Amino acid sequence: AGGARLTFDNIVLDWPDKGEKLFLDGFCFIDLRDQQVYGEVRGLAKQPHIRPLLETLDVPVALPYFDGFTDVPEPVPSWCGWDVNLTNNDLDLRLDLKPVLGRYNGVRMASAKGKIHLHIYTRGDWLNYRQTIGPISATDPEGRTLDGTVVVTGTNGYNVVDIEAASTLPVADVLRIAGFAGEYVSRDVVGESKCRLQFRFPRSMTNNY
Repeated sequence: AGGARLTFDNIVLDWPDKGEKLFLDGFCFIDLRDQQVYGEVRGLAKQPHIRPLLETLDVPVALPYFDGFTDVPEPVPSWCGWDVNLTNNDLDLRLDLKPVLGRYNGVRMASAKGKIHLHIYTRGDWLNYRQTIGPISATDPEGRTLDGTVVVTGTNGYNVVDIEAASTLPVADVLRIAGFAGEYVSRDVVGESKCRLQFRFPRSMTNNY
């Protein structure tokens, strides 16, 4: 501690997993003069370790994107940073994840790396947020690639979802990764595909977020 700033070094978050010890370590400081809380942790974690953090933030729109990852056999190299403005309760949360192997919405992937940025802020009577999932870069077991970004914005009573992606995977796999269930097109349809999509709908359709 020094002056108007309290600093906490060597923060360790660990979990009592059987057979292996996993933990995140980092630092945090509280600046009383600037009314700011900032911290970072990094290390290895499993999906069940990270999901409760998103649940605690009570932003349910984030969970389907996170739950799309399944069958990830190894701990995930992870980085998390948070920045809180105590004056107006603005929150910036950033996650950087690099899972290897597993599936996303049922599609087998060899590797993926991507970022999640969540900005929550209150203006007037509205609790608003902007969640950016990406840029994400993934490769399937045959070396085909998928690159894209999903941005979800909630403000003035509405959600807006923007999707931009480019891929050399079969179009059917791209649709499943995007969350469209079913066989809309044959897996034999291959080649480079690009898309830009935008959806707009009232918050009442998504638990008021």
